Amino acid sequence: MENREFWLQIPYDDIIKFPYGFSRSGIFSLSQSQMLEDSGCLIHALLNDQVSNPSQSDIALLNAIRCGEICDNELVNIWLKYAGYNRKICSVADINSQSVEKRQILPSDNFTMAEDDQLLPEQESLTDEYLHAS
Repeated sequence: MENREFWLQIPYDDIIKFPYGFSRSGIFSLSQSQMLEDSGCLIHALLNDQVSNPSQSDIALLNAIRCGEICDNELVNIWLKYAGYNRKICSVADINSQSVEKRQILPSDNFTMAEDDQLLPEQESLTDEYLHAS
């Protein structure tokens, strides 16, 4: 258990959700990302009961975050925005895996041509094989 000043000295980052930093994520403004980097470790330590001497403002901040209420405190709103963000991670392996649905364009059964549409000379009918290609 460390004191409050110790946690304020450590810059906060989250390499899983924000591998390029908060400021480059496009989620937070520059001032919001700076506030999160400056106070994030303290908030994280407060949530995990690792601060030995929390101030009254720290306790009020902690209670507001635990309630999840949007309030006048900008740091609470930034933390709730951070905590609620879910980054969808997609890798090249996911794209090539069998679990990814392969889409195939098929003509519908009730496909009709408009009056002014014409078939190209290479087309024999509306159901040629190239319409079934994936």
